[in-house]
Amino acid sequence: IPYGLRHKITSWDTSSSPSAHSAASLNIECDVIVPRKHLKAIVIGKNGAAVKRVSEAAAAEMQQRFQRRVSLAIRVKSST
Repeated sequence: IPYGLRHKITSWDTSSSPSAHSAASLNIECDVIVPRKHLKAIVIGKNGAAVKRVSEAAAAEMQQRFQRRVSLAIRVKSST
């Protein structure tokens, strides 16, 4: 992973609960900002595999921590 990555949460929304027995879901959108345009490919990975792996692992950890379903969308952007 390239040095100098930053992230920014662009949206954090709790949707209403579909039933009384389940918690509301959490929808999060996050931008990962790389310092140079050519580093986006490293963070994204082949066919999006790297960013998908990170997104799934982070969502699973947050689901466990918050005790609710988490939907995490990650966009990779460059600051240049």
